[in-house]
Amino acid sequence: MRSLLLLPILFVARTKKYRASLLLIFLSFNSLIPNRLCAQSVTTYSDEIQKKIRQVEQNLAGRIQMEGDSKWTLEERMKYYHSIGVSIA
Repeated sequence: MRSLLLLPILFVARTKKYRASLLLIFLSFNSLIPNRLCAQSVTTYSDEIQKKIRQVEQNLAGRIQMEGDSKWTLEERMKYYHSIGVSIA
């Protein structure tokens, strides 16, 4: 992602000297941004929250439930719909 920010600098700069100055500024600024801001952090949740997350992941059901119908897991539904990701609020 950061390398994509460099492309406009190379196209906007008309002279080699101007391009070199912009490149130096970009590289200086880029080194100030910590890499951890560009990645997702690992969040730990309490046991109670973990239990609720598992309930949502493992107890999916349709709108109408018949006796004897089994519930789906989130993983099964994602495979069925060929989904690579999901966001739950």
